[in-house]
Amino acid sequence: MFVPQGTSIARADARTTTSGRLILLALAGALLLALFYVFSPAAQVAAASDGYVDTDVLNLRDSPSTDGQIITQMWQGEYVAVIGGPSGDGWYMK
Repeated sequence: MFVPQGTSIARADARTTTSGRLILLALAGALLLALFYVFSPAAQVAAASDGYVDTDVLNLRDSPSTDGQIITQMWQGEYVAVIGGPSGDGWYMK
């Protein structure tokens, strides 16, 4: 069916298309916000109360930095009790 531009039917179709686009934009925005939340550093999970070392060697240091002196090492599969973390840059306390 052909409807000349400027008629009430053509205006109703334009409103439907516009509202559909707005809904899609709102959904896309919500998805982006959810992705930013999931992958942001602030969304890191709080420290677990215990766990097991999941790397070949875990260096335990005297400060939260790779410059910190190594106090001891833990090996894969060893039990570890985590008491705090993660810090802003991803360090945990044992």
